[in-house]
Amino acid sequence: MRELNDSVIRMTANYTRPAAYPAALRLMNEAIRIDSNDFLSYRNKLFFQESLKQFDSAILTLDRLIRMRPDSADLYFQAGFYHELYGDSVRAKPYFLHALPLYKSMMLDMAPRSSEGRSNTYASFGETLIMLGHEKEVRAFIKQQCKTRLDSIFMSAKELSRSKEETLAQARAQLGIKFN
Repeated sequence: MRELNDSVIRMTANYTRPAAYPAALRLMNEAIRIDSNDFLSYRNKLFFQESLKQFDSAILTLDRLIRMRPDSADLYFQAGFYHELYGDSVRAKPYFLHALPLYKSMMLDMAPRSSEGRSNTYASFGETLIMLGHEKEVRAFIKQQCKTRLDSIFMSAKELSRSKEETLAQARAQLGIKFN
């Protein structure tokens, strides 16, 4: 599998040649056919599906990735976010609810000075709260963290101050998703 994944990286010039993405996606499907438990092949497949705006298929790939890595908060968040992008809050909510305690656990386990990773995890935690409609909790969380952290942990505080609707509208616009 490593050879197929490496050839895809070369073929797409380290992910900078979008014209090669359809062929790369076919190669990832072939790699998965050979080894249906290869996480890297699924992760690469997800990247190409997202890049090609194949979000329905990407959700299926995310579900497979989640089965392979059930402790990955980011995978749950991503699956929930895709459902939200298409207006399916009912399907999105369980993903967000599952991600929330995983992010909390990650925050508790982090070393006090691993700033970049902590900042990303805290931002993801805040984004998950926003997707669950808890904007007030996010503002309180930001206020608390800004008081207790000396480093620039909330570089993304501006993004976390947006509402769920604003966040989804911006993502839909960036991705070219038409939604009423």
